[in-house]
Amino acid sequence: MITEAYDKPENLVMYYGRTRDGGAHLPFNFQLIDIASDSGARWIATQVRDWMDNLPEGGTANWVVS
Repeated sequence: MITEAYDKPENLVMYYGRTRDGGAHLPFNFQLIDIASDSGARWIATQVRDWMDNLPEGGTANWVVS
């Protein structure tokens, strides 16, 4: 199952399913959807780090970009 929600990474990763309790197989990650030509590497690194630091064990990282 894929889900779509907008919130801080620490809240969004709670949608990941764990063993038998259900949940999403792959919650969409929209952290990079706001990339602009002036976002810069530091901004991108912060978005990636925020997601990866909150990703549950066994979770799959994914990125939706425009």
